[in-house]
Amino acid sequence: SKDGHALFAVDHCFAIKGQGTVMTGTMLQGSIGIGDSLEIPSLSVSKKVKSMQMFRKAVDRISQGDRAGVCVTQFDPTLLERGLVCSPNAAPITYAVIINAQHIPYYKGEVKSKAKFHISLGHETVLAKITVFRCEGTASTAFDPSHEYEYYDAYSSEDKTGAQFLLIEFERPVPVVPACIVIGSKLDTDINSNICRLAFHGRCQWTSTDKDYVTNSLHSFKIFKKKCKEGVVERATNEQEVV
Repeated sequence: SKDGHALFAVDHCFAIKGQGTVMTGTMLQGSIGIGDSLEIPSLSVSKKVKSMQMFRKAVDRISQGDRAGVCVTQFDPTLLERGLVCSPNAAPITYAVIINAQHIPYYKGEVKSKAKFHISLGHETVLAKITVFRCEGTASTAFDPSHEYEYYDAYSSEDKTGAQFLLIEFERPVPVVPACIVIGSKLDTDINSNICRLAFHGRCQWTSTDKDYVTNSLHSFKIFKKKCKEGVVERATNEQEVV
């Protein structure tokens, strides 16, 4: 398919003397032609395509599913070993996302609010803090900022009465493709233990490229937390008052 922004997954990068820097990888979406501008979002750098090859044959354009080498000039190959290359602004640097969360049943630990998980998006894996919330009475998996949501201490795999969401706040900003798949893991778990380390997955519903997203965005969301207090009635002073 040639539709949508160009997304090229780079798995190797090397220099060829007198030619430039070659990035080899797979075309995930859209298409790339000679002369097109490509952005390396993790480095905030843009370069023009000088030439391309598929199986040692020069081509003018590649599209989704193609395996190719893309040559650009004046780029240090040591800066990029693996990662995402795309059309300009296709994968903006993002500080936080909201996903419609699905618990992975083989994961036996809890997915708690304020806990930290390793979040994988494309070639990026970053540590992040999560917050669990849900919308009771609707099975819609689309996040709507105008709706009211209830804060939860932990994800409930038994609760089927409403969609559950996760606010994910990254420890460092990362490039994020809108509506991409997100996977949450506990990669610091002992690899020799016989347990699943993949905790949840979901698709991006909301992203923030604003460094001050807490003040400018989160404060406008309608997320509440239920509170209750218990007491003992000592006496009734009248028909309408108790102590």
